[in-house]
Amino acid sequence: MTNRLIIFSIYPLERLDYVLRFVFFHLAGIEYRVVNDLSEINTSDWVINYSDLEFPEGGFQILPDGSLSSGEKPAIPDSSLNWREPGSLPETLDVFSFIFFHLSRVDEFDPDVMDEHDRVLARNTWLGKQDLLQVPVVDMIVERWFKLFNQKFQTDHFVVRMNYKPSVTIDVDQLYAYRRKPLHRWLGSLMRDILKGRLNRVWQRLKVLRGGKDPYDLLNEMILGSRANNLDVKIFFLISGLSRFDRQIGLRSEDFEKLGEEVEIGLHPSYLSTQNPVQFHREKKTLEELTGREIISSRFHYLRLKVPVSYQLLCQEGITHDYTLSWSDEIGFRAGTCHSFQYYDLEREATTELWIHPIIAMDVVLKNTLRLDPQRAVDQVNHLIDKCRAFRGEATIIWHNSSFDKTEDWSGWEKVFERILANMATK
Repeated sequence: MTNRLIIFSIYPLERLDYVLRFVFFHLAGIEYRVVNDLSEINTSDWVINYSDLEFPEGGFQILPDGSLSSGEKPAIPDSSLNWREPGSLPETLDVFSFIFFHLSRVDEFDPDVMDEHDRVLARNTWLGKQDLLQVPVVDMIVERWFKLFNQKFQTDHFVVRMNYKPSVTIDVDQLYAYRRKPLHRWLGSLMRDILKGRLNRVWQRLKVLRGGKDPYDLLNEMILGSRANNLDVKIFFLISGLSRFDRQIGLRSEDFEKLGEEVEIGLHPSYLSTQNPVQFHREKKTLEELTGREIISSRFHYLRLKVPVSYQLLCQEGITHDYTLSWSDEIGFRAGTCHSFQYYDLEREATTELWIHPIIAMDVVLKNTLRLDPQRAVDQVNHLIDKCRAFRGEATIIWHNSSFDKTEDWSGWEKVFERILANMATK
């Protein structure tokens, strides 16, 4: 008789089923069934008893903490436990609740402190306070409890069956540094460079005017470098230029045609569109008209992510993949995992069709926020990549086409990009 995975629970199904689908079906490819009647359980079943009831020998008990009851705010994980060492945690601990806390992003609802761009600060999150920003603690918990299930049921069936998936995502805030700029903007920038003594930028600007290569015109090189390492590439284009944070110039259809059909293109919603459905819709429609493609992927400009509003906006606009899940002030695992997961809308108590893809590091954070030198940047990102590889997850970075301009203090960082790509390559 075939062994079935049975989860016994008296709790409502929505939240519990969301976690079970992530843990068992998405990560391990294991079918399961949730029951609330003991008569439906066979002696050959692998039974996880998610209740306070005592079972006869054979079941593995996890004691619910109540967080998966619909309408209840998920409990904050116990900070007194040593989450860095899952082997030290009680076997009956409600790990389903712990996983739900992180995947639901409830930790970012109504934050007390935000930065000047209305972004959550990493140090104020639960992971930040526990010094777990660079620890895929959810994946560690899953690995530990899979081992416990295998021991209990005397099998080797509980394993993560995902494949390590490295990818490069490129943000195009400005396609060109100097080309196509309106004359008044070009002259104004030239005068500012002269007055501030930035002669290297003056000569670079004049060189481009005479037909030289624009320093931001590097998409093809970035694509070729990624493909040389067998890495997936996605490019997110900013469409709007309506604010001081959105400086894109007029894009043309031919800009996308020369990239080729095999490169996935996504929307980089503008600074002002994060909570503006009308503006977001307009930008998405414009990008679809320029590319002749349906746009299903997105990453908010400046990583301006407000939970749950931003995710609800994406769902309304038909976006099914989002790549914003990265801190603006740190690197690491913002949801405690290197695996993608579906967004659970707590306000509607429903699993959505939106897949959230975690990002481990962004170039601007490495250089400008953390102020790492090139070698330390490579070392820290490679450390995160190795964790993604160990847990068979997604190792995804954000890089900008503008992050190679030596006149903007990016000297030496082209080697950082190359070395990170080399380590991301499948081994």
